[in-house]
Amino acid sequence: MMNLRIKTLLMISLILISSLLSGCSLLRGIIPSLPNKGASPVHNLTKNSYYNTIQAALDDADNDNIIEVADGTYDESIAFPSYNKVVLKSVNGPSSTIIRGDGGSPTVTFINGPLEDSTLEGFTITHINGLIGKGIWNYRSNLSINNCIISNNYFDYPAATFGGGIGNEGTLTITGSTISGNYAPYGGGIENFGPLTITGSTISGNSAVCGGGIYLGSYSENITIGGDSADDKNTICGNYKTEQDPSLDQQIRDESGSLYEIYKDTNYISASCSIEDQPPIIEIISPSDGETISGTVRFSTYATDDYALDKVEFYIDDELKRTYDLSYDYENYPIVGSTCMWDCDTTSDSIDYIPNGSHIFKAKAYDTAGQIAVDNISFIVDNIAGAPSIEIEVTKWGITNLWESSTLHRFLNEVASASGYSIDCIIDVYVANDDPIWLVEIKLSTGEVIALSKKAPGGHYSIHLQRYMFSRDRYLNYL
Repeated sequence: MMNLRIKTLLMISLILISSLLSGCSLLRGIIPSLPNKGASPVHNLTKNSYYNTIQAALDDADNDNIIEVADGTYDESIAFPSYNKVVLKSVNGPSSTIIRGDGGSPTVTFINGPLEDSTLEGFTITHINGLIGKGIWNYRSNLSINNCIISNNYFDYPAATFGGGIGNEGTLTITGSTISGNYAPYGGGIENFGPLTITGSTISGNSAVCGGGIYLGSYSENITIGGDSADDKNTICGNYKTEQDPSLDQQIRDESGSLYEIYKDTNYISASCSIEDQPPIIEIISPSDGETISGTVRFSTYATDDYALDKVEFYIDDELKRTYDLSYDYENYPIVGSTCMWDCDTTSDSIDYIPNGSHIFKAKAYDTAGQIAVDNISFIVDNIAGAPSIEIEVTKWGITNLWESSTLHRFLNEVASASGYSIDCIIDVYVANDDPIWLVEIKLSTGEVIALSKKAPGGHYSIHLQRYMFSRDRYLNYL
């Protein structure tokens, strides 16, 4: 294995270069806080200041500050301030608060931290789909990770190939967390080169060339993994060597080989996570319960499982609308946490049309053992703000193109005026010489039909209609 000092220096260089290229800085700067309380999702409780990003809050944090993060998905790689003790926690836990890192850098970095613990609590730590980088890197810092999910991080740089989920070169304590579905050549789940304590956590489904679950490097010391009580024992299972089946020697090991015999009495260790005893969890992120929506709306959920998700389904009023397959390669790459999103156009022109009124959005998550979790909310669609929708039907006609002239528009303007609605459209109508009769019908959603017929000689006629326009600057109908 490459000399640790060389590996560390190369790793720091890679992180600094990546940060500069992305326009980010690992150096602490002066970031002004936002005065509009409650309008921004990140809140420094100690200073009572609000920020738009997590990194902005960290850059402005002083020693012993507590920062609270609202529900949401945050696409940013973050770095804790050097030499300051900071507590970064979510409001509602890892299923609701997700940090997705940029490519080439860890999602969360701790470098030269204080002697006292900084804390990361209640987050899902992953990467934007398709981008690489370890989940958490702790270098010469004291860090406590509580109630977090570190999943689906892939790290494979030639200069620094350790720790897909977590790479530790400081002092690290992990409690009540899940490290699953990560990859690195050494220590797919966790690679360690310093004091380490892990209790009440799950390390599963990670992969590596060596040490799929936990790899204890040559500088590991003061190691506590698991304990005598059920609450302290960790579940370590289903970790495997790349392109091979899970095996006991890949669950926890060091340079000398498997450490199963040393840790088997203080942890639950097995080659495979054969039986799932916990069902999946799914939570609807948006829209919120009771919300009134219109136009195009994002329906989003976050689902987790203790071993592997199978699929997520979206229903509107018990009608299946979307299915997301998450199990295409779960034996080699189990997905334990996933955000699913559907941008739905609710208007009448869309194939996903949802009529005005009250509806139920239901989301179902399935794990690979067939267990199901369900969450649902009610919402209201209001696409017309009180005005009826309008449809146009023209019979005995042929459309050739749309053009600006409005020879016959006054007839339809009179109809629109009499009906109290504004319409806006131009239709070019061709009237055959042998059948000089055409008919236009304006149909309202209330069921009312307004018809206008006209005898005219053969030729082209342009009908000008004005559409109804919303206060939201959205058109009711595209005709």
